[in-house]
Amino acid sequence: MGFLTTLHAQFEPYKYIIVPTQFEDFTKENQHQTSTLLKHLLTQREFNVVYENNLPEELRKNRCLGLKAELNNDSSLFTIKVNVVMTDCNDQVVFATEQGRSKLKEFKPGYAEAMRRSLRSLDGISHNYSPKKAEQMETEEMVEVETKTSNTTKDVSEATIAETKTAKKVVEEKIEETPMMETSMKEKEVVEKKMKETATMEVSEKEKEIVEEKKEETSMMETSVKEEIVAEKGLLLYAQEIPNGFQLVDSTPKIVLRIFKTSVADHFIATSDDKSGVVYKKGAIWIYEFYENGEQVKQQLTIKF
Repeated sequence: MGFLTTLHAQFEPYKYIIVPTQFEDFTKENQHQTSTLLKHLLTQREFNVVYENNLPEELRKNRCLGLKAELNNDSSLFTIKVNVVMTDCNDQVVFATEQGRSKLKEFKPGYAEAMRRSLRSLDGISHNYSPKKAEQMETEEMVEVETKTSNTTKDVSEATIAETKTAKKVVEEKIEETPMMETSMKEKEVVEKKMKETATMEVSEKEKEIVEEKKEETSMMETSVKEEIVAEKGLLLYAQEIPNGFQLVDSTPKIVLRIFKTSVADHFIATSDDKSGVVYKKGAIWIYEFYENGEQVKQQLTIKF
């Protein structure tokens, strides 16, 4: 009962749960019906759920009335793995469900099964919005800000006093040193003149050495810039259309992979001379996923179609 009471209290200050129509890890709106299913499952648990593109007036004016529910997708080649993370208007995580998994091969029923298992973390919770809790949270945040401001002002004042004392001490020491400095000033001027002449000669020689070193470094940097850019973006391949897919070639040109279309957009079956796997797009990045020596490997690709 103590654990459920704590969960109840976590959600009491929030009147709404906001569900995006497209989650960050997906390429399309409501892909595999993830958005509509999450809204349905949360509504079943008595949460007041709204879509991000259709907020009520009071929530548009005050986003702190709601928690945003994001679907975190950590799926691999053979297992769908998801969990729901709820954040407040300051992007602070308020609650995260346990990860739900599914081995189903079809994406739509697979994601549905994984999401239902993940949301078991909310079983037994009935949501009741408490305006008093919301006001209490706002008050606590204001007190925290005022406390931090007060402490900062105090620290600045103490630092200013300390600096003033130090400056006063330095001035007094300088006053005591002035008579001694005047008696030896001419001797110092002679020594400094000789030192400047010697330093000028040494600097001239060092400048020549530095210029030569910079030329060598610049040449080495220019030769490696192109290689670094390609390494950051992943293996650069060019797509040539073939029946039911593409063949991916490097700049040699050598055929590195053949990829074949599936029923899912931006997902391909991939084959090479010694291995097979899948190539898919995650955000703006192409990933080649395969098994090597019994271990799962993910390789980033840059594909020019």
